[in-house]
Amino acid sequence: MGRNSGWKRKKIKSVQKWDIVKIFIAGGTGVLGTRLVPLLVEDGHDVTILARSKENKNKIEQMGGKAVEGSIFDLNSLIKATKGMEYILHLATAIPQKAKTKPKDWELNSRIRIEGGRNLMEAASKNEAMKYIQQSVTFAYGNRIDQVDDTFKPTLPVPTKIKLPPQWQEVMDNPIHMEKMIENKSEELNLPYTILRFGWFYSHDSTNIRDVYEGNFAHIWKQNPFWSMIHVNDAVSAILAVLEKTEQTENQTFNVVDSTNSDRQRLRS
Repeated sequence: MGRNSGWKRKKIKSVQKWDIVKIFIAGGTGVLGTRLVPLLVEDGHDVTILARSKENKNKIEQMGGKAVEGSIFDLNSLIKATKGMEYILHLATAIPQKAKTKPKDWELNSRIRIEGGRNLMEAASKNEAMKYIQQSVTFAYGNRIDQVDDTFKPTLPVPTKIKLPPQWQEVMDNPIHMEKMIENKSEELNLPYTILRFGWFYSHDSTNIRDVYEGNFAHIWKQNPFWSMIHVNDAVSAILAVLEKTEQTENQTFNVVDSTNSDRQRLRS
């Protein structure tokens, strides 16, 4: 499955075209956005992306999207930015790039998930958007060996192999708090949502794959560790499928992972 295994992935293709729609994306210049936006533009959709810097603005325009200034933490700017948009996608993250992190390093990412998500939902409701789509993570299931499917809801606190300090437990629990916030806010605002829980991303240029080779990848078990992963292109396909099948995926949460878990040997192969 790795770069040197001879394994080849079929080129990603857009799902069957649905009606041309107006889409707003927070996080459109990240690992998902840079693959998703060109496909949406190619299909003729009107794609507006939140830009935090001049560099991001240039990148967005090169992909064929429309850049709009604003902050995910500024509700008024989001209301203005999402005016007329039909679908609101929250793909923004701030994952620390250090090999070894402290709980404080995750504070911005946690804030983007909950405060940013709340603001985006408020803006979406204010502008009468059709649906809100949120990126989440399968890590919320924590340390477990039992079978998990889309009907299985993560629990608080997220189970871990060892007892964590309170600050680290807060980091682990954050995705569940975010998902609960979205469910409650959806009911309050009468705003349909879909949550996509992605596994660890991998691709030919993935830092996760590099970290495995360098021995910096987090283990679920001390012995025979495994990971639930998803190729970035497949994650993008899942987003496209939700946009196409908007009614069938309304107010639901889906796990988006490979059909087989990956152990160290498979990742190195």
